[in-house]
Amino acid sequence: VLARMVSISWPRDPPASAFQSAGITGVSHRTRPVGFLIVEFNLIVFIVNCKYFYKLILGFLFAGITFLNYWMGIMPQHGETILSQMAQGILGNSFLGHLGYYIFQFSTALILAVAANTGFSAFPMLAYNMAKNKYMPHLFMEKGDRLGYSNGILTLAFGAMILLLIFNGNTERLIPLYTIGVFVPFALSQTGMILHWKKEKGANFLKPALANILGAIICYAIVLILLFFRLSDIWPFFPIILVLTLLFLAIHSHYQKVAQQLRLYEGIQK
Repeated sequence: VLARMVSISWPRDPPASAFQSAGITGVSHRTRPVGFLIVEFNLIVFIVNCKYFYKLILGFLFAGITFLNYWMGIMPQHGETILSQMAQGILGNSFLGHLGYYIFQFSTALILAVAANTGFSAFPMLAYNMAKNKYMPHLFMEKGDRLGYSNGILTLAFGAMILLLIFNGNTERLIPLYTIGVFVPFALSQTGMILHWKKEKGANFLKPALANILGAIICYAIVLILLFFRLSDIWPFFPIILVLTLLFLAIHSHYQKVAQQLRLYEGIQK
């Protein structure tokens, strides 16, 4: 994700800035709370929450890459990412420099592999919850032999293959769709949290909702940038969302009708 994120121009280009923001999401998914136990003298168990350290490392990583790109004056080139140019400029052309460069590139590929797992770990859970609420077929609630929601994983895999075939593997055309698909839900969720704090705290909602207000402003700004500058690339998002919404509502209506047909009426004796 970081490789794709920094392979686009510096944030003075508004569409590129929006894409760079989308690049954070894949890696930040890995900053979910992870607890581990430390047992001392078999009596005390300490539960350490690592999420704040992960976020701190991610923040330094992102800020450092952005600063180095600006400091070194790196500009996008066809066929080579900005991250690759940055590594070559820092490591040099010596034997050790070339060795370090290939290690750096391999590490980047590993990061991308981890980030690519985000959808395959999150979508099956999303599909499960939607199926539980009767907005997707119940087969998405079934677990496979490895105790994972295999139907959700397979559905996402086939969907990804179809997108790659449609766009001929051109990630530059897929990134705008990914960006709008990320930040529209982000903007809506931040707006929902603002309304939650408004309902919960009344007139004193500004202080607890400050982070959500800032997040909503950033997300809506990115969405507007995409609408103004990359509408020709992101327009498929809107008919796809419309079709999926109608499909989910139709599935829900079907399950409601089936439940109505199977319901026992009050006049029927047990």
